[in-house]
Amino acid sequence: MKIDETKQKIIENSKQVFIEKGLKDVTMTDLISVSGYSRGGVYRYFKTPTDIFKELMKQNILDLKESYQMISFAEYLAQEKVELLDIKNSLSLAGYEFMTSREDKDELGSLIFETHLEIIMNTKNCSKVEAQHIFLVLEGLRVMALTGIITEKIIEEAFSSFN
Repeated sequence: MKIDETKQKIIENSKQVFIEKGLKDVTMTDLISVSGYSRGGVYRYFKTPTDIFKELMKQNILDLKESYQMISFAEYLAQEKVELLDIKNSLSLAGYEFMTSREDKDELGSLIFETHLEIIMNTKNCSKVEAQHIFLVLEGLRVMALTGIITEKIIEEAFSSFN
């Protein structure tokens, strides 16, 4: 197996652990146990759970950018809504834990923000300011969904206002 394939498999196998535990409660032992590799095999590529998480998030956002090249704004919103309605099975909690506790969050945070703005501007054919407003509403919904404060009905109503 090539080095890139090994690294990729470690990242992919770690995703569910981050979904289930967030970021702060994940240990290297957790990630090693699901990786399919030895301790040394994982440490060869990654020193901390955060290193694996950052790579996972970078890949996710680049995959997102690629997948949204040929879709409409309605399809983008539909995918965002699906994630919000099943927020407990997303990387959102781990992502917010990373963003609120790390000094080195700027690169990843900027990549996520700019990618979403680009997707919104391209699929909705709108200005950057309008895209920022839409993104901020979506992120507000994401935070509220994670806390369990908003219901499915409120999420549905919020998305109907985008049309």
